[in-house]
Amino acid sequence: MGKDGVQVDIWTRRGCHACTQSKQFFYSKKIHFEEHRLSDDPAVQAYFQQQTNNAKTVPQIIINGERIGGFDDLLHLEKKGKLDRMLYGEKNDKKFRFFKKK
Repeated sequence: MGKDGVQVDIWTRRGCHACTQSKQFFYSKKIHFEEHRLSDDPAVQAYFQQQTNNAKTVPQIIINGERIGGFDDLLHLEKKGKLDRMLYGEKNDKKFRFFKKK
């Protein structure tokens, strides 16, 4: 869990461009995350399926136990202004936004 009390988990696979973009997104917001690498190990694959409700693609991003999906889903939440509420709660005294409001 991050210092802000937020748990962010990102399931990735080596060579995945969207996985790299997802990690860069959280770095830019200074949000700590745990990276979980998907591999050919059956135990890891079973855990991935359990954690992601049988997702077929990576990245899979989970915030405070809620699976939000992949990188496009992450950007959609950010554009709608919903991501900061998920990360910081209603008081949201963090003002950094990846997309600037017009």
